[in-house]
Amino acid sequence: MFRTGLCSITHRDLSVDQIIELALTCGLEGIEWGGDVHVPHGEIELAETVLDRTLAAGLLCPSYGSYYKIGHSEEDGLKFDAVLDTAEALGVPLIRVWAGARNSEDAPPDYVEHIAAETYRLAERAVARGIMLAFEFHNGSLTNTPAGCRALMEAIGCEAVGTYWQPVAGACEADNLASLLTVKPWLRHLHVFHWSKTSTPEGKQTIERHPLADGVTAWRRYLEALDGSEREYWTYLEFSRNNDPEQTVQDAAILKQLTGSE
Repeated sequence: MFRTGLCSITHRDLSVDQIIELALTCGLEGIEWGGDVHVPHGEIELAETVLDRTLAAGLLCPSYGSYYKIGHSEEDGLKFDAVLDTAEALGVPLIRVWAGARNSEDAPPDYVEHIAAETYRLAERAVARGIMLAFEFHNGSLTNTPAGCRALMEAIGCEAVGTYWQPVAGACEADNLASLLTVKPWLRHLHVFHWSKTSTPEGKQTIERHPLADGVTAWRRYLEALDGSEREYWTYLEFSRNNDPEQTVQDAAILKQLTGSE
Protein backbone atom coordinates (compact mmCIF):
# COMPACT_ATOMS: atom_id res chain seq x y z
CA MET A 1 0.00 0.00 0.00
CA PHE A 2 1.25 3.45 -0.88
CA ARG A 3 0.67 6.68 1.01
CA THR A 4 1.55 10.09 -0.41
CA GLY A 5 3.47 12.81 1.36
CA LEU A 6 5.77 15.80 1.11
CA CYS A 7 9.26 16.29 2.52
CA SER A 8 9.31 19.73 4.12
CA ILE A 9 12.90 20.23 2.89
CA THR A 10 11.44 20.44 -0.61
CA HIS A 11 10.70 24.07 0.22
CA ARG A 12 13.03 25.19 2.98
CA ASP A 13 12.07 28.83 2.40
CA LEU A 14 8.42 28.22 3.31
CA SER A 15 7.09 28.41 6.86
CA VAL A 16 5.53 25.48 8.71
CA ASP A 17 2.04 26.83 8.01
CA GLN A 18 2.88 27.33 4.32
CA ILE A 19 4.17 23.75 4.06
CA ILE A 20 0.96 22.46 5.61
CA GLU A 21 -1.13 24.57 3.24
CA LEU A 22 0.89 23.32 0.26
CA ALA A 23 0.41 19.68 1.29
CA LEU A 24 -3.33 20.29 1.56
CA THR A 25 -3.42 21.99 -1.85
CA CYS A 26 -1.58 19.00 -3.28
CA GLY A 27 -4.07 16.60 -1.72
CA LEU A 28 -1.29 14.66 0.04
CA GLU A 29 -1.67 12.62 3.21
CA GLY A 30 1.32 13.54 5.33
CA ILE A 31 4.53 15.50 5.81
CA GLU A 32 8.03 14.33 6.64
CA TRP A 33 9.29 17.30 8.66
CA GLY A 34 12.99 18.01 8.28
CA GLY A 35 15.35 18.47 11.20
CA ASP A 36 17.35 21.27 9.62
CA VAL A 37 14.84 24.12 9.18
CA HIS A 38 11.23 23.39 10.08
CA VAL A 39 11.65 21.17 13.16
CA PRO A 40 15.28 21.50 14.32
CA HIS A 41 16.73 18.77 16.50
CA GLY A 42 16.13 19.43 20.16
CA GLU A 43 13.34 22.00 19.80
CA ILE A 44 10.74 19.97 21.64
CA GLU A 45 8.04 22.60 22.10
CA LEU A 46 8.23 23.48 18.41
CA ALA A 47 7.90 19.81 17.48
CA GLU A 48 4.79 19.50 19.63
CA THR A 49 3.32 22.61 18.02
CA VAL A 50 4.07 21.34 14.51
CA LEU A 51 2.44 18.01 15.34
CA ASP A 52 -0.68 19.75 16.60
CA ARG A 53 -0.90 21.95 13.50
CA THR A 54 -0.29 19.04 11.15
CA LEU A 55 -2.94 16.83 12.74
CA ALA A 56 -5.41 19.72 12.97
CA ALA A 57 -5.09 20.09 9.20
CA GLY A 58 -5.98 16.43 8.73
CA LEU A 59 -2.43 15.40 7.81
CA LEU A 60 -0.11 12.80 9.33
CA CYS A 61 3.51 12.90 10.55
CA PRO A 62 4.82 9.50 9.41
CA SER A 63 8.56 10.19 9.83
CA TYR A 64 11.18 12.69 10.95
CA GLY A 65 13.92 13.63 8.47
CA SER A 66 16.90 14.03 10.78
CA TYR A 67 20.45 14.89 9.86
CA TYR A 68 21.97 12.56 12.40
CA LYS A 69 25.01 10.76 10.98
CA ILE A 70 25.57 7.57 12.91
CA GLY A 71 29.13 7.35 14.18
CA HIS A 72 29.82 11.06 13.63
CA SER A 73 27.10 13.40 14.85
CA GLU A 74 27.79 12.90 18.56
CA GLU A 75 31.33 14.21 18.06
CA ASP A 76 29.97 17.09 15.99
CA GLY A 77 27.64 18.18 18.78
CA LEU A 78 24.34 16.62 17.69
CA LYS A 79 23.20 14.20 20.37
CA PHE A 80 20.94 11.28 19.50
CA ASP A 81 18.91 12.13 22.59
CA ALA A 82 17.96 15.44 20.97
CA VAL A 83 16.89 13.70 17.77
CA LEU A 84 14.96 10.99 19.61
CA ASP A 85 13.23 13.45 21.94
CA THR A 86 12.20 15.61 18.97
CA ALA A 87 10.88 12.64 17.02
CA GLU A 88 8.85 11.51 20.01
CA ALA A 89 7.40 15.00 20.44
CA LEU A 90 6.55 15.02 16.74
CA GLY A 91 4.69 11.74 17.18
CA VAL A 92 6.49 9.88 14.40
CA PRO A 93 7.06 6.11 14.23
CA LEU A 94 10.31 6.44 12.23
CA ILE A 95 13.44 8.60 12.12
CA ARG A 96 15.47 8.99 8.94
CA VAL A 97 19.20 8.89 9.74
CA TRP A 98 22.46 8.73 7.79
CA ALA A 99 24.70 5.66 7.64
CA GLY A 100 27.99 7.20 8.64
CA ALA A 101 29.86 9.70 6.49
CA ARG A 102 31.78 7.57 3.97
CA ASN A 103 30.76 5.98 0.71
CA SER A 104 30.63 2.21 0.94
CA GLU A 105 33.47 1.71 -1.53
CA ASP A 106 35.74 3.92 0.60
CA ALA A 107 34.93 2.30 3.94
CA PRO A 108 37.18 -0.37 5.51
CA PRO A 109 35.49 -3.36 7.17
CA ASP A 110 36.09 -2.06 10.70
CA TYR A 111 34.27 1.18 9.85
CA VAL A 112 31.25 -0.73 8.54
CA GLU A 113 31.28 -2.91 11.67
CA HIS A 114 31.39 0.18 13.87
CA ILE A 115 28.46 1.86 12.08
CA ALA A 116 26.46 -1.38 12.18
CA ALA A 117 27.05 -1.88 15.91
CA GLU A 118 26.25 1.76 16.71
CA THR A 119 23.08 1.61 14.62
CA TYR A 120 21.92 -1.49 16.50
CA ARG A 121 22.58 0.22 19.83
CA LEU A 122 20.64 3.35 18.83
CA ALA A 123 17.81 1.30 17.33
CA GLU A 124 17.31 -0.46 20.66
CA ARG A 125 16.93 2.93 22.34
CA ALA A 126 14.50 4.13 19.69
CA VAL A 127 12.39 0.95 19.80
CA ALA A 128 11.93 1.46 23.53
CA ARG A 129 9.92 4.54 22.53
CA GLY A 130 8.08 2.85 19.67
CA ILE A 131 10.26 4.39 16.96
CA MET A 132 12.21 2.74 14.13
CA LEU A 133 15.23 3.97 12.16
CA ALA A 134 15.72 4.09 8.40
CA PHE A 135 18.72 5.23 6.40
CA GLU A 136 18.88 7.89 3.75
CA PHE A 137 19.86 6.23 0.44
CA HIS A 138 22.48 8.76 -0.58
CA ASN A 139 26.07 9.55 -1.48
CA GLY A 140 28.36 10.31 1.40
CA SER A 141 27.14 7.34 3.41
CA LEU A 142 27.42 3.55 3.50
CA THR A 143 24.05 3.32 1.76
CA ASN A 144 25.23 5.15 -1.36
CA THR A 145 24.85 2.00 -3.46
CA PRO A 146 22.41 -0.92 -3.31
CA ALA A 147 25.25 -3.34 -2.60
CA GLY A 148 26.56 -1.14 0.20
CA CYS A 149 23.08 -0.78 1.63
CA ARG A 150 22.46 -4.52 1.56
CA ALA A 151 25.81 -5.27 3.20
CA LEU A 152 25.12 -2.82 6.01
CA MET A 153 21.59 -4.11 6.58
CA GLU A 154 22.84 -7.68 6.78
CA ALA A 155 25.55 -6.60 9.22
CA ILE A 156 23.01 -4.83 11.45
CA GLY A 157 20.44 -7.64 11.35
CA CYS A 158 17.71 -5.69 13.11
CA GLU A 159 14.05 -5.48 12.11
CA ALA A 160 13.85 -2.00 13.60
CA VAL A 161 16.28 -0.64 11.00
CA GLY A 162 15.43 -0.14 7.34
CA THR A 163 16.22 2.14 4.44
CA TYR A 164 14.68 4.67 2.15
CA TRP A 165 15.21 4.47 -1.59
CA GLN A 166 15.43 7.01 -4.37
CA PRO A 167 16.53 6.76 -8.01
CA VAL A 168 20.09 7.74 -8.85
CA ALA A 169 20.23 10.71 -11.20
CA GLY A 170 21.87 9.69 -14.44
CA ALA A 171 21.28 5.96 -13.95
CA CYS A 172 19.13 4.15 -16.47
CA GLU A 173 15.68 2.86 -15.56
CA ALA A 174 16.85 -0.75 -15.51
CA ASP A 175 19.70 -0.01 -13.11
CA ASN A 176 17.44 1.96 -10.79
CA LEU A 177 14.90 -0.86 -10.80
CA ALA A 178 17.64 -3.38 -9.95
CA SER A 179 18.74 -1.07 -7.15
CA LEU A 180 15.23 -0.93 -5.72
CA LEU A 181 14.84 -4.71 -5.84
CA THR A 182 18.17 -5.14 -4.04
CA VAL A 183 17.10 -3.05 -1.06
CA LYS A 184 13.44 -4.10 -1.12
CA PRO A 185 13.72 -6.48 1.88
CA TRP A 186 14.64 -3.49 4.08
CA LEU A 187 12.66 -0.78 2.31
CA ARG A 188 10.50 1.52 4.42
CA HIS A 189 9.75 4.65 2.35
CA LEU A 190 10.65 6.32 -0.95
CA HIS A 191 11.75 9.80 -1.98
CA VAL A 192 10.13 10.64 -5.29
CA PHE A 193 11.56 12.94 -7.97
CA HIS A 194 12.77 12.83 -11.56
CA TRP A 195 16.25 14.13 -12.26
CA SER A 196 18.83 13.72 -14.99
CA LYS A 197 22.59 14.15 -15.04
CA THR A 198 24.53 15.78 -17.86
CA SER A 199 28.19 16.50 -18.48
CA THR A 200 29.59 19.77 -19.77
CA PRO A 201 32.33 19.86 -22.44
CA GLU A 202 34.75 20.47 -19.54
CA GLY A 203 33.65 17.21 -17.92
CA LYS A 204 31.69 18.78 -15.08
CA GLN A 205 28.52 16.90 -14.17
CA THR A 206 25.34 18.79 -13.41
CA ILE A 207 21.96 17.67 -12.12
CA GLU A 208 18.80 18.90 -13.79
CA ARG A 209 15.39 18.59 -12.14
CA HIS A 210 12.39 17.65 -14.27
CA PRO A 211 8.63 17.50 -13.71
CA LEU A 212 7.58 14.13 -12.30
CA ALA A 213 5.35 13.77 -15.36
CA ASP A 214 8.51 13.18 -17.41
CA GLY A 215 9.35 10.15 -15.27
CA VAL A 216 5.96 8.44 -15.20
CA THR A 217 7.09 5.36 -17.11
CA ALA A 218 10.05 4.73 -14.84
CA TRP A 219 8.16 5.40 -11.62
CA ARG A 220 5.31 3.15 -12.68
CA ARG A 221 7.81 0.30 -12.99
CA TYR A 222 9.39 1.10 -9.63
CA LEU A 223 6.07 1.10 -7.81
CA GLU A 224 4.83 -1.99 -9.63
CA ALA A 225 7.90 -3.80 -8.27
CA LEU A 226 6.54 -3.17 -4.77
CA ASP A 227 2.97 -4.27 -5.47
CA GLY A 228 1.82 -7.11 -3.28
CA SER A 229 4.03 -6.16 -0.36
CA GLU A 230 2.42 -6.25 3.06
CA ARG A 231 4.27 -3.09 4.02
CA GLU A 232 2.85 0.41 3.85
CA TYR A 233 5.24 2.66 1.94
CA TRP A 234 5.17 6.44 2.09
CA THR A 235 6.05 8.03 -1.24
CA TYR A 236 7.41 11.47 -0.41
CA LEU A 237 7.82 14.21 -2.99
CA GLU A 238 11.33 15.57 -2.48
CA PHE A 239 12.43 18.72 -4.30
CA SER A 240 10.79 20.33 -7.31
CA ARG A 241 11.99 21.93 -10.50
CA ASN A 242 13.08 25.50 -9.75
CA ASN A 243 11.92 25.03 -6.13
CA ASP A 244 8.52 26.07 -7.40
CA PRO A 245 5.49 25.21 -5.21
CA GLU A 246 3.29 25.14 -8.30
CA GLN A 247 5.54 22.44 -9.73
CA THR A 248 5.06 20.51 -6.49
CA VAL A 249 1.29 20.71 -7.00
CA GLN A 250 1.69 19.32 -10.50
CA ASP A 251 4.06 16.58 -9.32
CA ALA A 252 1.60 15.65 -6.58
CA ALA A 253 -1.14 15.09 -9.15
CA ILE A 254 1.16 12.66 -10.98
CA LEU A 255 2.15 10.92 -7.75
CA LYS A 256 -1.49 10.35 -6.84
CA GLN A 257 -2.12 8.84 -10.26
CA LEU A 258 0.89 6.54 -9.88
CA THR A 259 -0.12 5.36 -6.41
CA GLY A 260 -3.84 5.10 -7.18
CA SER A 261 -4.64 7.54 -4.39
CA GLU A 262 -6.55 10.16 -6.39
